[in-house]
Amino acid sequence: MGDNVAEGSCKPGDRIGGRYKLERLLGQGASGQVWQAVQEPLGRSVALKVLKSDAKGQATIRFMQEARIAGQLQSRYVVSLFDFGTTSQGQLYMVMEHLHGETLGARLARAPALGVKELLRYTSQALLGLAEVHAAGIVHRDLKPDNIFLVTDGAETYAKILDFGVSRVDDAGGLAPDVGKLTATGMTVGTPLFMAPEQARGLRDQIDGRTDLYALSVILFKAITGKPPFHDANIVELLMAVVAAKVPPSMLAERPEVPADLCALVQTAMSPRREDRFANATQMRNAVELIEARLGPEMKCRWAKGLAESSDIKMPPSIAIRLSSTDVDATMPQSLLSLTNLKRTASNVNVWLPWAVAAVATLVAAIAVSLLLRR
Repeated sequence: MGDNVAEGSCKPGDRIGGRYKLERLLGQGASGQVWQAVQEPLGRSVALKVLKSDAKGQATIRFMQEARIAGQLQSRYVVSLFDFGTTSQGQLYMVMEHLHGETLGARLARAPALGVKELLRYTSQALLGLAEVHAAGIVHRDLKPDNIFLVTDGAETYAKILDFGVSRVDDAGGLAPDVGKLTATGMTVGTPLFMAPEQARGLRDQIDGRTDLYALSVILFKAITGKPPFHDANIVELLMAVVAAKVPPSMLAERPEVPADLCALVQTAMSPRREDRFANATQMRNAVELIEARLGPEMKCRWAKGLAESSDIKMPPSIAIRLSSTDVDATMPQSLLSLTNLKRTASNVNVWLPWAVAAVATLVAAIAVSLLLRR
């Protein structure tokens, strides 16, 4: 059986790959859509991600990278890929497990407040997934609450890592050269609030698993205190603080009741120098589990309160900026599996677009100034 998708469009009832029947649209971004679909004749519910027919260039390469990376990872704590192919209209698609639950970002933003002990359990599970990701020669580079999904499976809830569209693959990672090396020295990729200093500087050769540990520690800091470690008045100052490898503040300054060992753990993982962080995800997970075992259920996260009261910076989505004047093909990859914004409409995108362009421009200026100062 073939496809019955009209040129450049998908609708409920269409079949992709001859065996995936589209049911409802889950989300969409600049380059594609995510559908809930049924795999026939098995009757299995899946998430089908399809690239728009007019997508090209790095959007296509990143889509292929996400599929190939997900296809080689076999972990309970990393989203699973079932299938990958091309429609009769030439649109790339991938078929992934249909997750039931919510992102960590959505959970932190709603009441009742998430317990810190529970947050540490999800962190430990994410670190289990990261250990396998890193062992495969992959650095995620865009860890944030919207890329950690809390799966509800009966009475159990556990964490899965999503979205490998901007990941870095080492030479030993086993991917084709055009897919494994999407960035080079001088390109800054990720979400500014969660970037490690080496990532903000675009130092590709210095990015490794410890870069992901830094991002995870920023998530912990913000979730527990209600404030990001760096919350300057604008994105330029934020990036300048990160690029300058500024030492982050202690959580105790915001919440004196935070246990000292938990504060020390976050400080270690968020050290400006990679060498001062945990050596790997397993080492950090062991430290997290020791603290989780001793922590009572009373302490709650302050994320939702912090968003309302202390976060003046509106953070852009994941970004990729090449600093070389000879290559100005900047991209803004959209995480289609981050399901907190499922109801975004075309009008919402139009509201964000001018701001996003301005954010990219200011980010380029910040990094350029920083490089000049270093010289």
